[in-house]
Amino acid sequence: EAAGLDVVVPPVRGCGILAMCYGDVGLARRTIRHNLDALAAHVRSGQEIVVSEPTALLCLRQAYSYYVDDPRAGEVAAHCHEAVAFLAHLRRDGRLDLKPGELRLRVAYHTPCHSRAAGLESAAVELLACVPGLEVEPVEGGCCGMGGTAGMRREGYDLSMRIGERLFEIIRHGGYDGVITECSACRMQIAHATGKPAWHPLELLASAALGAELPGGG
Repeated sequence: EAAGLDVVVPPVRGCGILAMCYGDVGLARRTIRHNLDALAAHVRSGQEIVVSEPTALLCLRQAYSYYVDDPRAGEVAAHCHEAVAFLAHLRRDGRLDLKPGELRLRVAYHTPCHSRAAGLESAAVELLACVPGLEVEPVEGGCCGMGGTAGMRREGYDLSMRIGERLFEIIRHGGYDGVITECSACRMQIAHATGKPAWHPLELLASAALGAELPGGG
C-alpha cells in the first residue's frame, strides 16, 4: 500500500509444502483446493498474486498442478509473483512509488535454494539498491543446512549445522550488521547459528521507507 498498490489479503492457508514433504497427499490436496478457492476469483478479476516465501512461489507455480486436476491451478500459477522480485520489477519500470530514507547497515544476502530455483538470485540486491546508505553483499557460502524442517528435528540438527558451517563462518567474520534472505527457515537457522539478526529484505525496505522498527535490533 505504501508503494501505491491496492492490497487484498485473501483467507489462504499455508502453501502446503509440509504436507507434500511428509507425504500427506490428502492434506496437501485439501490445502491446495482451499487456496485455489481463495485465490482464483482474484486472478479472474485481473489481480496478481504476491507471496513473500520463495517456497510458496514454487508451490503455486508448479506443485499445485501435480496434486490436483483443476484448471484454476494453471490460472493461479500464471499470475503468481515473489514479492521482492515483483517490487524490483516495478522499480525497474519506474513504477515503485517509494522514497526510502537512509539506512546505515551492511548486510549479507543469502540466496534461498527456492529463490535460486526460480531464477530470482539478484532480486533483493536490485530492489534494495534504492535505499541510501545500505550495503548489501551477496555471500556464496552454500546451503544453510535447514532443509525445510529437517534441521529442526532432533536427529537432523547436528547434520544441518555441519552443512551450514561454511556459510555461518562467512557471516560471523564478515563484519555484517545482519543478514537478509527471503526464506523464513533460512533466517531462523542463520540467526541461531551466527547470533546475527536475520531479516526479510522487505523488512529493510519498510524500515527505510516507513520508519518501521527492525525485529531483533538494527
